[in-house]
Amino acid sequence: MVYATDFRAYQTVVLDPEGDSQIDPHWVIYNQGAEIVQTMNSDPGLAVGFHAFGGVDFEGTFFVDTEIDDDYVGFVFSYQDNSNFYTVMWKKKTQTYWQATPFRAVAEPGIQLKLVTSATGPGQMMRNALWHTGDTANQVRLLWRDPKNAGWKEKVAYRWLLLHRPKIGLIRLRIFEGENMVADSGNIYDSKLKGGRLGVFCFSQEAIIWSDLVYRCNEAVPSAIYQDLPRQLQSMTEIDTTRQSDIIQVGRRRVGDFPASTRPQMVADQPQEQMVGDQPENELVEDQP
Repeated sequence: MVYATDFRAYQTVVLDPEGDSQIDPHWVIYNQGAEIVQTMNSDPGLAVGFHAFGGVDFEGTFFVDTEIDDDYVGFVFSYQDNSNFYTVMWKKKTQTYWQATPFRAVAEPGIQLKLVTSATGPGQMMRNALWHTGDTANQVRLLWRDPKNAGWKEKVAYRWLLLHRPKIGLIRLRIFEGENMVADSGNIYDSKLKGGRLGVFCFSQEAIIWSDLVYRCNEAVPSAIYQDLPRQLQSMTEIDTTRQSDIIQVGRRRVGDFPASTRPQMVADQPQEQMVGDQPENELVEDQP
């Protein structure tokens, strides 16, 4: 089945709670939980939904609605706690982080897929490890980086399509600008995290809009991806025969529906913010304090 992702109930996860280099993210929710706006130039942080998943297709659109700054925008999946999750993050320009403690962190432009398994949890070490393009021991492992090293463009809508199949360790990411695919990770294999929650990610970038957020619980894989799997993994999954037309979109917008330089139109719901106290009765892994 396909569901509109509802972030009216969400958890704010602050990834540098004690640092004073920037303020914490500020989230505003629109469109019955299908649209999120982050308004501040902030420390790294997440807004994470409360539903947990195994195999999942996760789609969404992001749009940076300002010409100010050039930092990170992205999303997370398989979130287990504030020390263990996957993140897709996109930097606009090369930049060395302005706090060299505990180590000098250099961000390169382009799309990055990272595995976060932090031994320390949120703090300065995790902060710099997330900023840095590359591996950081006991913190972050870079699983894939777009070889084009192209930064995002302001006031342009990008659509992501993420496929995660923890049972066989498969991750596949595609990103579109209009009808043009700007990145395809190919089949990435990592079995460290076996599923979890979905959310959005920001680091030092204000005026980010994430919209049309939808998920689909799914353990099968499309035929083209199936053909590229090793034979052993083919025996552990099946081909997805669901037609694309069966996928429901919030607001009925699909890849290519946004003109290249047009801001997504926000539905005029009243802004809503709900924090950890609105958590449904799900059994979840506790975050580290």
